[in-house]
Amino acid sequence: MSDSQSMEVSVVTREPLSTQLSEPMDTTAPLQAKLFGQTSTTAPRAALGNITNNVKTTNREALKPLKAVQPTSRVQVYKDVESRPTVGPKETTPSVPVSKESVHESPMAPSEISSIHSSPRTSRRCQIVIPNLDEKASNSSMCAEYAQEIDAHLREAELRTRPKPYYMRKQQDLDARMRSILVDWLMEVALEYKMVDETVYLAVNFMDRFLSQMAVLRGKLQLVGTAAMLISSKFEEIYAPEVSEFVYITDDTYTRQQVLKMESLMIKTLGFDFCAVTPLDYLNRFIRALQTTDPQVTKLARFLSDIALIDYRMVQYAPSLIATAVCVYSNYILHGKGWDDSIEHYSGYTWAQVLPCLRDLQKSHEDQILHPSTTCLEKHIGVSNIAPKSGEPPNNATVDCGSTSSSLNITTDSL
Repeated sequence: MSDSQSMEVSVVTREPLSTQLSEPMDTTAPLQAKLFGQTSTTAPRAALGNITNNVKTTNREALKPLKAVQPTSRVQVYKDVESRPTVGPKETTPSVPVSKESVHESPMAPSEISSIHSSPRTSRRCQIVIPNLDEKASNSSMCAEYAQEIDAHLREAELRTRPKPYYMRKQQDLDARMRSILVDWLMEVALEYKMVDETVYLAVNFMDRFLSQMAVLRGKLQLVGTAAMLISSKFEEIYAPEVSEFVYITDDTYTRQQVLKMESLMIKTLGFDFCAVTPLDYLNRFIRALQTTDPQVTKLARFLSDIALIDYRMVQYAPSLIATAVCVYSNYILHGKGWDDSIEHYSGYTWAQVLPCLRDLQKSHEDQILHPSTTCLEKHIGVSNIAPKSGEPPNNATVDCGSTSSSLNITTDSL
């Protein structure tokens, strides 16, 4: 693309998510301080003109008001497509600097920023149309106006409030099967007291984070789960059960003082950080990104999320990654559809990143059929009998069309 035909585009860099926060790189150059008493020999800058030091005149007729951008219901996304190399010397194209105002920063600090001008081998672009999920959101509780900020906050918070991936290796008296039995029991308690799903997911997060830092005997494991449920119910429920109720559900195995002491220890261990992120925080938005109107997809996704919550193998994955795999696998089971550009854009993951998590989710679904959880069967009667589907969902995204970079060029900001 020549300089005369170049146009300004907003660049969004998509980098794979990592398990640790990366520090943002300071790209601002140090400013040169003026010497005391030194006078400038350059001409004064003209208002609203070229800000270089060599400007002497300003063409005010060339300054025309910019046209307002009309909001659209679809996002035009362009991806670079690498053409086959031709025989002969390579042509180099001058790099176009990208202003800081045009870069939309992601929650994970990008290590580098590239555009369609950065690669000399780029000769054409691949256009992708992605639906705008927030333009016609009639439900005010979805907070469509702040959807981007909410998503960025969740991506940062989920890395801060995640348990250690393989914490069970340091537990001398516990194993993954004991954890699965405890989580299933917590689900049963939630059904008995008509608690919301967020209470159970939050309690499991507290329990996993506590076990990541503290060695626990198997005789005290149920006490840990009870204290986690007590804290999460206070955080999520309107009318949380009293301590005496939690003592009763343990069949008086632990006393009131033991439950309160474990609650205090867990609060200190977690550092009073209870605003944890769970897969439920992403589920509804990712299901909308699938562009399906089948309510069975949502019900099956809820069922698979509970299966993933019970299975210890899924602890190693971030909540957003689990939610992505759950949505794609649910749509694959019911409709045979797979990965596409819409779910890739809104999830922030590539197909290669989602595939390992999806395979473990398929194994968890198969294990549920062989060794069913009575609580999950009772909770999800309509979809718990759906058989698992083997094989990989089709990859319909246009990410592998010869692109040499992972950057996206978005022509409109109406996300």
